[in-house]
Amino acid sequence: WGHLEPNGVSKIVSSDTVEAVEGYSAVLSELMFNNNKIARFIPLGTGPKAYSDARKASDLVNYCIFKQNPGWQILNTWVKSSLLWKNSIVEWEYIEDYEYDFEEYEEISQANLDLILADPDVEIVGELSYDQELETNEETGAAEYQMVYKDVRLKRKHDKCRVKLTNIPPESFRITRDANSLDDAAFVGIQFTVTRSDVRKEYPEIAENYRDWK
Repeated sequence: WGHLEPNGVSKIVSSDTVEAVEGYSAVLSELMFNNNKIARFIPLGTGPKAYSDARKASDLVNYCIFKQNPGWQILNTWVKSSLLWKNSIVEWEYIEDYEYDFEEYEEISQANLDLILADPDVEIVGELSYDQELETNEETGAAEYQMVYKDVRLKRKHDKCRVKLTNIPPESFRITRDANSLDDAAFVGIQFTVTRSDVRKEYPEIAENYRDWK
């Protein structure tokens, strides 16, 4: 303001860079990411197994990026951020997540129960009670006692573990000013704001040191 205002600085703000990035980022994303096959590994050997392993690795990485995550959106944001702010970071983490379903049977035979329990993700909840019922064998015609379980409750586990990708806002990323790469940096970090409730939930060991929080 006044005599402290910088001299020689234009008051006209040009949007040429932003318009160029907006215009070309869609073209770049279409060329680079639209085929959902950004990863392509080259086999180290010349044998069939090396080519098979490289193909499996490529399919796995592409699946994690484009199927388990909104890969096109994340990569498009990554490119646009790098062009506008020269600072673009994608963070990845492995999320352990399981869902459980419960199944209940008023009656179930020993054979059917064994067939279900053959799945390692199924387990019995509580104790089993059973009766013996007299049934006729269809092959021999003889009467035999069959074990029948009553009020059986089973728990089935569904594996939802996955690799999670997240765009880090450029203003939240911190790195040593003179660093050329992550390996050269003396300090790398992500700064973000959270509520007290989130701290208590996500970082209980830290929240214990702040007893005066309300």
